[in-house]
Amino acid sequence: MFSDHNSLFLKERVKYLEKINQYSVEILEQALNLFDFNLKDRLKNNEYDIENFLADIEQRIRKIIPFRDISFFLVNEKNSDFHLAHKTKSTDEAFINKEVELLIEDWSFARAIREKRAVIVSSSLPDCEVLLHVMTTSSRVRGMFAATIEKKEIQKLPDISMLLLSTTLLVCSNFLESVELYQILSKNNFLLEKTVKERTAQLYHQAYHDTLTSLSNRNYILKTISDLTEDETCTSFSLIKVDLNRFKEINDSFGHQTGDFALKKIAEKLRASCREKDIVGRFGGDEFAVILPGIANEEDAFNIASRILMECESPFTLQSRRFQVDISMGISIYPLHADNGSDLIRRADVALYKSKNDKNPINVYSTKYDHMDSLDVFIKVDFKSAIDSENIYPLFQPKYCYHSGRIIGVEALARWNHPLHGFISPGKFIPIAEKTGLIKKLTEYIVRKSVVQSEKWSKMGLDLKVGINLSALDLQDEYLFEKISKIMRECQGSPGNIDFEITESMVMTNQKQAVENINQLSRSGFSISLDDFGTGYSSLSYLHMFPVDNIKIDISFVKDMEIFPENKKIVQTIVSLGKSLEKTTVAEGVETRETAMILEEMGCDCIQGFYLGKPSKASEIEELVKNFSLIKT
Repeated sequence: MFSDHNSLFLKERVKYLEKINQYSVEILEQALNLFDFNLKDRLKNNEYDIENFLADIEQRIRKIIPFRDISFFLVNEKNSDFHLAHKTKSTDEAFINKEVELLIEDWSFARAIREKRAVIVSSSLPDCEVLLHVMTTSSRVRGMFAATIEKKEIQKLPDISMLLLSTTLLVCSNFLESVELYQILSKNNFLLEKTVKERTAQLYHQAYHDTLTSLSNRNYILKTISDLTEDETCTSFSLIKVDLNRFKEINDSFGHQTGDFALKKIAEKLRASCREKDIVGRFGGDEFAVILPGIANEEDAFNIASRILMECESPFTLQSRRFQVDISMGISIYPLHADNGSDLIRRADVALYKSKNDKNPINVYSTKYDHMDSLDVFIKVDFKSAIDSENIYPLFQPKYCYHSGRIIGVEALARWNHPLHGFISPGKFIPIAEKTGLIKKLTEYIVRKSVVQSEKWSKMGLDLKVGINLSALDLQDEYLFEKISKIMRECQGSPGNIDFEITESMVMTNQKQAVENINQLSRSGFSISLDDFGTGYSSLSYLHMFPVDNIKIDISFVKDMEIFPENKKIVQTIVSLGKSLEKTTVAEGVETRETAMILEEMGCDCIQGFYLGKPSKASEIEELVKNFSLIKT
C-alpha cells in the first residue's frame, strides 16, 4: 500500500515537472525572441513605437502569469519621476494611478526598487493582490511593472513563474536602454560630441584652475614647470614664489569671507603687474607663484618682482575698509639655479624663507643660503599646503578603561608624510608650527577631521571619545570657541564625543583668556583633560581653576614604573588624588603587561600606550575595538 501511494506521488511529480519544463522552454523562447526585435531596421524606418512594444511585452507576460490589470511606469529622464507609459485596455487609468500612489505612501514602491525582485502586496480590491517589479538594467532603473492578480491565482503559480517574469522584464529594460542609446547616437551625435568637448574643457579647467581666484592652481604650476624643464626648446625661465605676510590676521579679525575677497584682490594685482605671457597661479592658501618665460638673469627677474611688490602692497578698499597686505618673494632661475623642476621650486622656497626671515621683501636664491636647515625651511614653507593636500593627517591611539573592560576612546595625533622627506616627526614640525603661528590652522584641521570621524564611529555603534590636543596659541585665541562651534555645526558633531587635552604650560601665558576658553568649552559639553599631570609646579591648583574631567599621568612617571619604586609611589599618589577629587585618571605611555597590571591594582581608571596599540588609522581602530581583550595572564 505504501508502495502504490509512493508510485502515485512520483507519477504526479513527474507530470508536474514535465509541465514546468514545457512551460519554461516556451517562455524562454519568448524572452529570446525579444533580443531579435530588429531594432536597427525598425528605427531607421521609423517603425519603432514604445506603446506597441510594451503591448507586445504585455502579451508575452500574460502567457507567464494570468494577471488582471497590467501597467508599465517608465522613468522620465528629465525629472526622474515615474509616468504611466502603458496599461491594459480594460484597466481604469485612475484606478491604477491611485493604486500605485497608495503603494508609494506605504513604501511598497520603495521596497520593490530596493530589492529588485517581484514584491506582492495588498490591493484596494479585496480579491486581488498587487505585484510590483522594478525594471532595471545593469546601470540604472528604467521603470516599474505593476499588475493586479486574483488571490486564488497566486497559489497556482509555478515556482519558476517569477523567474521568467524577471527575465522578460530584464530583456525589456535592456531593449529600452538600447533604443535610447541608439537614438542619442544616431540623432544627436553632433550635440553629444559638443557636450563631451564642453565637459572635457570644463573638467580640464577645474583640474588646473583655482576656484576662488580663477588663477592657475598648484597642479597647473607644477605641470608647467615640469613641461618647461623637459622641453628641449626652452632655454630659460624664472620662478617667483609669493607669500602674504600675516594674512591670517585678516581672517581672524574680519572673517574668512573678507579674507577671500582680499585673496581675489591680490590675484588681480598679481595678474595686472605681470606680462601677458607670464603664468600666475595660486599655489595654496595665501601663497602664489609666477612663472616668467624667457627671463634668464637675476636682474630682469628682480625688476618684475619689484613691480609685483609695488602693485600688491598698494592699499585697497574692501567692504568700506582700507587694507594693505605685505608680501615676501623668493626667486629661482632655470637653468641658472637648478636644471629640474623639483630643485627649482625648493630653491625658490629657500629664497622666500630668507625674505620672510630677514623681513626683506625680495630675495633671489643664492648658494650662500644652503647652510640653512633645509628641512626647517621646507617645513615652514610646505606646512599649509601639506594640510590642504592631506599629507598631514590624524592617527588615533586607543584608551582602555578597566571598569568597562573595553576601549572607550582615542587620542588624535597629527602625522606628516612629506612627499620629498618622508615621515616628519611631530617633535620636529609641531614646535615650528607653534613658532610660526600655523599651529592654529593645524588644530582646526585636526578638530574637523576628528569630529567627522567621531560621528562616523557613532553611527557605526562605536562609543569612542576622541581626545584632541590644544596648543598654547589656541588657548590664547579669543576666537577659539567660535571656531570650534562653527566646525561642530558644519560637521553636525556632538560635543560629548570630544575631549580637549591641555597642559599646564599652555595656560601660563594670558591665563585669563585660557580660563575663559576652557570654561566655554566645558559648558558646551566638551570634556577637559589635564595632560602631562605632575610635571609642572601648578598642576594641583589647576584642578580647581579649570573644570577638569580627566587627569592624564605623565609618561615620565609611568614608564619603567615596575623598575623604579619612586615612579610607582608618584603614580599611586596621583591615582589616589584623582579618586578623592572624583576625576578620571589616565596613565600614558603604558608599554608592557606588567605596567598595565600594576596600574589596575592601584585603581587607575584608564590606560593609553603601545601595550594597547600604536597610533593607527580609523579602520584599524575599528578592528581593534571589535576584537580587543586585555591580556592579564
